[in-house]
Amino acid sequence: SPSSPSVPPASSSSPSSLAARLEAARQAKQQADHAWQASPHDAAAARSALPRYAEALALAHSVWRTCPFGSDEAAQAAELAQSLLLNRSACNIAALEHAGCVADCDMLLQVPLEPLAPPSPLSPSLSLSPARAAKVLLRRAAAHRALGESLFAARDEVAADAVLATAHAPAADSAGEPDASLEAVGLEAGLAAGLVTGLAA
Repeated sequence: SPSSPSVPPASSSSPSSLAARLEAARQAKQQADHAWQASPHDAAAARSALPRYAEALALAHSVWRTCPFGSDEAAQAAELAQSLLLNRSACNIAALEHAGCVADCDMLLQVPLEPLAPPSPLSPSLSLSPARAAKVLLRRAAAHRALGESLFAARDEVAADAVLATAHAPAADSAGEPDASLEAVGLEAGLAAGLVTGLAA
């Protein structure tokens, strides 16, 4: 699948304070969501939203890079980036930008979330929930199929089934039964694989 693109740096005109940049990122996300939410099957409307998502991600990235790891601002920036990638992956599908959808899903399925991760791992709270991971996997599968990549699509669909099956299994006990984490279904080992439309947050 295509390599994950880098999040662009914030422009020189970006707000200076962390709080202001976070608020500007949230506003850009809201504008991007509204640009195509009313007409999710309008490719032109979806394409018009993509620059706003890129702007919001750049702002979130700039906050992450300039505040202490583990701070409240860092957590907010990482959570916002996850939400932005989820929504942009859906927008890319609507815009018929299937390679872009694959790239966004690739970033979402990495643990820790890249490219926002410092050398130490992100808070476990930023891991995708099983339901959300399955949604991303199925979305990426749809994008792979649109690109003619049937093998990758099939692997994503199998991985999504495994995530959901594990999520509905009994919780881990003293004997070491599997839990509902991404690691438990081995996504990082090769079945890493991405519903097709609809906003995440």
